[in-house]
Amino acid sequence: MNILYPYSWIKEFLKIDLDEKEFAQEMSLCSSSVEKIIQATDKDKIFDVEITSNRPDLIGIRGFAREAFVVTKKFGHNPTLKITNGEEIKLNSNEKVALEINLDKNLCAKFCAIVLDNIKISNSPELIKNRLEKCGVRSLNNIVDITNYIMLEFGQPMHAFDFDKIGKNNNGEAIMNLRASRDKETITTLDGQKRILPAGAIVIEDNKSIYDLAGIMGGKSSEIDNNTKRIILFSQIYDKTAIRKANMQLNHRTMAAQIFERGVDYKGALPALFKAMDLCQKYANASVISKIYDIDNVSQPIKTITTKLEKLSIYLGEKIDPENILKVLNDLQIKSTLKDNQTIVSTIPSFRYEDLNCEEDIIEEYARIKGYFSLFPKLPKSNLKISYLDKKFEIEQNLRNILVSCGYTEVYTYSLVPTIQNDNQPYLKIKNPLTEDKRYLRNESLLPSLQEVINSNKGRFDEIKIFEIANIYNPQEEMHLAISSYNSKADQKDTFRKVKGVAEEILKSLSNPNKAEISNLQETFSFEISLKEIKLEPTKYRSFDDTIPIKEMVSFIDSRGLSYENIEEFFKGIKLPHNIKFAFELSDTFQDDKLKQENKTSCTFSIFYTKDNCQLSNEDIKESRGLIISKLEKDLEVVVRR
Repeated sequence: MNILYPYSWIKEFLKIDLDEKEFAQEMSLCSSSVEKIIQATDKDKIFDVEITSNRPDLIGIRGFAREAFVVTKKFGHNPTLKITNGEEIKLNSNEKVALEINLDKNLCAKFCAIVLDNIKISNSPELIKNRLEKCGVRSLNNIVDITNYIMLEFGQPMHAFDFDKIGKNNNGEAIMNLRASRDKETITTLDGQKRILPAGAIVIEDNKSIYDLAGIMGGKSSEIDNNTKRIILFSQIYDKTAIRKANMQLNHRTMAAQIFERGVDYKGALPALFKAMDLCQKYANASVISKIYDIDNVSQPIKTITTKLEKLSIYLGEKIDPENILKVLNDLQIKSTLKDNQTIVSTIPSFRYEDLNCEEDIIEEYARIKGYFSLFPKLPKSNLKISYLDKKFEIEQNLRNILVSCGYTEVYTYSLVPTIQNDNQPYLKIKNPLTEDKRYLRNESLLPSLQEVINSNKGRFDEIKIFEIANIYNPQEEMHLAISSYNSKADQKDTFRKVKGVAEEILKSLSNPNKAEISNLQETFSFEISLKEIKLEPTKYRSFDDTIPIKEMVSFIDSRGLSYENIEEFFKGIKLPHNIKFAFELSDTFQDDKLKQENKTSCTFSIFYTKDNCQLSNEDIKESRGLIISKLEKDLEVVVRR
């Protein structure tokens, strides 16, 4: 998440005389990365800062200034931090109106609200407009701008409703029922969009309808307009999981939602409300006509973390003076004390309550302020453990090696497809697909995805040989291997034989009996096998043989249309004399016009002769050669070419 911070606004809370480039460099070294510096029209400098998901305390200007105070102090500057928690406003005793508030305690941890009267809607003062625009927020009117201003300053999202547009109970109290939405309820939001809600989104309703998509965007029915006289101003802390789920399902990510899903300072909601009330009184002529509603639905107990100095020294590779550690932590407002000269006890502030949970977090806080760049590079001492390759990965890698050696290229395709592949078996559907053609997880086959790859590349390549190892989901993950081969210039029978050979090689490498059914679609030969129950054939080892096999070529004319299986079975049935062993492989097939007219094929096989612990000679294999040739002519009825 990137946020824009005007340097002039930071300096309202951090008194420091420091060049913007040096400031950005120091912050990038020890805190959040300043990705660029933008020149404003009034010569102000704007920092574009990346805020990581574990540091929501840096989202507001105040939080960023608080962090910058510690970082710049570390680099030898003399900054002054001027941040107060907001002064409580004294209210008139005459409370004219009230609110009926009903909250789902699991969805709203804290709820602060107040009603203001005599509102005059107008343009915001230049200071507020200018600062909002520098932060990338469009100015609308004084009330809406104040809520956005508070969000940018405190990191606390805030909203305002038109009090008179909300339904009332019999006592004239505005109704605010906060609950989880039911599936397919609707709301028209401030941007004019009618949104169909998923179950579980946080909404606020009155006795008529839903008027707020809480934590994401307000409703059109309760918006502030030029006729607004009375408003409900409120700040709150919502369940971040519910906010995250809702904005992902709705595919509508507002800045407020991104802040809520990261976590908001529990003790920051009320000070933010006080500041907003003060601004409304100054710039909108507001007067208070209700009590302040401050509802706590959860307690935040004091959190302490104990850190051993010995562990800190081991992690950082050097001994650290405890006083230096205490100084840094206390500057970060992590109140810390030294106990028994061996342990640091730290009390975690509310704005760091979510992300500081263990002593490693405390060590990291000190290390980053000290500067990782200043640590002496030293390898940690540890006992190396023997790691074993997961069998699943071993199987996959073995299959990859085989297919790559056969000339195939691995591809990665989307697991998401536009339609259900097989509705007779379980399937998974994406609730919030990014596009309509990525709605379902494939639940039957990888081959359609491979066919898409081939179809999109046919115009550029004459031959395409691809494979993929990936999951299908029905609904559990099941690993599959799929291969496809296309050749526009080769004979279809030849392509089939090559794919069949690859299938045999794959099945041979796997221990369980499996079948591969080769299909032909759009001149593409393909097959797919499930790897769910596959186990790798145990590796067999043998001693190196220092003898060299003798290789011979045997060619013959086949007039019977023999298949490779027929010839393979024939060779496997031959036993040679004198314990001589042999291996064979098909080297070539040939068919000229004459052979084609006679329905004959010339086949050439390579024969490899070996014998254990014995180097064979041409004389030694003479008898074996004669046996193979005679059997070819007698059993297979082929004509051996001599």
